[in-house]
Amino acid sequence: FYEHGLLRGTCVSDVLRYRASIFRDRPSTAKDYRLSEPVDHLDAFISHNWSTPRWEKFISLALHFNFKIATIVASAVALLFFVLQCIGWVPLVQEVFKEHSSSIGVCCQLGSLASFFLTLFFVHEAQTWLPWKRPMVFLDKTCVHQTNDILKRKGIESLPAFLTHSWSMVVLYSDVYLEKLWTVYELATFLLLFPDGCLAVQPVFFPQVVLRSLLLVCFSRLSCAIFFLPWCQEALGEDLKHTKMVPSLLSAVILLPALFGLTLVFRRWAREVDAINKRVQNFSILKAACLREADRQIVEGNVVSFSKLFGFVSGDTSKAGALASFDLLVQQELPRLLHASLGKVGVPYRYAVAIFAIYVPYVLDHISGQVIDGTASAFSVVGLVLWGIALVFCIGPLTVAMCYGLANWSLLLEGAGAMLAVTLSTFFALAFYATSILCGINTLLQYSLHKSRVHIGIFFGLDVAFVGIAVFLYRRPRSQTPVRRRLSNPVGDSDVECDDSSSTGAESGADSVLEHANFVPIAKGGALPRAEY
Repeated sequence: FYEHGLLRGTCVSDVLRYRASIFRDRPSTAKDYRLSEPVDHLDAFISHNWSTPRWEKFISLALHFNFKIATIVASAVALLFFVLQCIGWVPLVQEVFKEHSSSIGVCCQLGSLASFFLTLFFVHEAQTWLPWKRPMVFLDKTCVHQTNDILKRKGIESLPAFLTHSWSMVVLYSDVYLEKLWTVYELATFLLLFPDGCLAVQPVFFPQVVLRSLLLVCFSRLSCAIFFLPWCQEALGEDLKHTKMVPSLLSAVILLPALFGLTLVFRRWAREVDAINKRVQNFSILKAACLREADRQIVEGNVVSFSKLFGFVSGDTSKAGALASFDLLVQQELPRLLHASLGKVGVPYRYAVAIFAIYVPYVLDHISGQVIDGTASAFSVVGLVLWGIALVFCIGPLTVAMCYGLANWSLLLEGAGAMLAVTLSTFFALAFYATSILCGINTLLQYSLHKSRVHIGIFFGLDVAFVGIAVFLYRRPRSQTPVRRRLSNPVGDSDVECDDSSSTGAESGADSVLEHANFVPIAKGGALPRAEY
């Protein structure tokens, strides 16, 4: 950066505080700018449209930045209750089946679920008491001065430099994202700088569905637990009391709305991905909407400079020719980059696992009950652990992947045929889920409880194989361009560092984009590490 202190970042906790109040539709003040501070790098660059509702941004950013710590806290709470239940400090409940009574815990499930949501939506409020440093991010409202016109112009003109110093980019994708000039410019500039960069595309509607589906799966688990309570068994007839299939079928029926919702959302997302590809193929920076025409001149000038600096066009190319080359670059590279970010299934593997994660504390509750009753053995514990792994890390994610694949297929139909296709897709996914549990892992669990080393080995082998298949299906495609384009301009030197295709015309086009923003190395060696969340 040309001026010291112009590179600024905001702690992600300040962005999320008070349910992301910074995204309220109100005039910017100098107080907003004071939420940022000078930094030497940015962990993430948040790209968004101000027309997107604030609460959608809050849920999306909370899930992206707080998901890891929420998972850790929920796991720690589940383990804590597991230990307390095993030593008898926390009471257990009795479940009855076929006149046989046994103990089982509930606190691991309830405690982990409550702590997960509390941490997800409120951990940023306790930032001052946390011992670790939260990520520093770029947000236009806080990192670019909005009331000082001089600083505001310098910040806008230095936008490419902000991106250069960003380790990752978080795109809050909405229907209008690719129609707005600024967001297209931010995304395409990141593409220019880091063809293999760490890009996270977060559709603003998708986190809501993930969390609602998680709650529905938890509710289906609760329904099974209620079925085995003594008062429920007494209220049932003799035939139902002794039927093993009833709780599993009840759980499957309650899970039906979650799978139906997932299928509908995946259909919408599949249609949106198709629309993105069509929109990108017709993309032109001259057609992108911009509130102020003065901003359009700045953006177009920066694009022309970038195209020349990176050698996409020669130094004597006209402005119209440079913008046309930029349009072609977006049309060719953006679909690949988005596909690499979303993966084959269209949803990250961690979210698919999270939907069914309640079965992990359920296994702990079950084991603690066996410990209290004195029926726990190495075979039963290992069998229950393998059962939980198969359900959470394999069957659940594969069911989600099936919903997405069938939703893609339903795009071939419209109207009543489309709804019929969605309904059939949901029932296919539900049939796969129920069959995998009833005829698959439940059977293997019963054999393992009979202390069969062979069946334990088979169970373990199948777990490894099918979890591997799930991870393979969800993997993100590797970019075909591993070299990152970047410029460096160390103090006292003037060199341009980029890939082989960027040599032509790299000396030209140094206008306003470099007038206020020098591209300096982040650290010795000039390597940009990947940010992981």
